Amino acid sequence: CITLIPGHFFQRESNSNVASSSSSSSGDMLVVSECLKHKAFLVEKRTGVSKVIFGSKQGDKEGELDRPTGTTFTSSSTHPNLILLVCDSANHRVQSFDLETGKYLHHFGDDRHMKLPVGISINRHTNQILVANNRTNTITIHANYPQSSNQLSPQFGSFLKVIGENDGIEFIRPRGLTLNSKGDIIISSYHKITILSGSNCKVIKSFGSKGN
Repeated sequence: CITLIPGHFFQRESNSNVASSSSSSSGDMLVVSECLKHKAFLVEKRTGVSKVIFGSKQGDKEGELDRPTGTTFTSSSTHPNLILLVCDSANHRVQSFDLETGKYLHHFGDDRHMKLPVGISINRHTNQILVANNRTNTITIHANYPQSSNQLSPQFGSFLKVIGENDGIEFIRPRGLTLNSKGDIIISSYHKITILSGSNCKVIKSFGSKGN
């Protein structure tokens, strides 16, 4: 899995609620998760040089990864650098790391709602984390880090909602997960693309079928 982080996110900006990074780099960066190496890497897009490694080794302790897949990035009003979120698939959880140092920060999941998480994205309109769970055929929604000092929000990673469980919405092995500029949720699952409203999680459109 590869995630693009545009270079401007690494620049300090005044009058912004987005926590900025102290990196001197101004170029685009890539986060590459290597499932069988049980690590993720921050790589310069232009040179291909690896700058930061996430995941100390295969395992289930804090900071260890087991078959990492989907990644995305976020920020926090209480943390100076950008934050990487990694689907730690075989451990059935999501871990967060400092994007500049690779230091482990927090994790959530490993419960009945999260089984084999493989896709992850941020709804920046609602400040929530969406996770595609391949084994339970669901999308779960969790609280993100606060984005301003006066924002009252649930604890990071708190479970908020599940989509695809007793609501008439069906996914088969959901994997890819992203949002468009309006905040609509786009999910790729087995032979199908589903688009949900970001405001009420109702189906806007679903298309695709098995074929050759």
